[in-house]
Amino acid sequence: MSSNSETNNTNKAQRFRRIVNELNLRQSDIATKLNISRQYVNNIYHGREKLSEEKLVEFAKIYNVNLNYYFTGLGEMFLKSDTIQEPLNIELKKKFNLSDSDFIALTELLESGVTRDMILKFIQIKKGNKEALEALIQNLNGIKAALEF
Repeated sequence: MSSNSETNNTNKAQRFRRIVNELNLRQSDIATKLNISRQYVNNIYHGREKLSEEKLVEFAKIYNVNLNYYFTGLGEMFLKSDTIQEPLNIELKKKFNLSDSDFIALTELLESGVTRDMILKFIQIKKGNKEALEALIQNLNGIKAALEF
């Protein structure tokens, strides 16, 4: 029986292959752009190794890849904007060293309507800011009302 980590790595390898195929890239092209060996790219392609976080971010920037898609399979494969800003969930994954399962839960939370502003208000609440608590409650009530409509 395979573990969740093994399954997640297999899923990432499948998504990596889809991205590479969609862009009609050769493994040697990726290796050159990322300054890694073609064999290493081949191992990533077949799920035998993981792309390092640094090289993954570089890969995403070069090819305009949506990292949410890479990690979770959710959303568009590629970002539409020419300007790549690191998504909040990727930023938080790095800052708090989240596991892949925590990262997926965070991504689902963000996609459910929770905004960056709401998360920042929550952080302010943890620091004792009562106005932030009231604003967060208003935001959550707005989401609840929208879902009940």
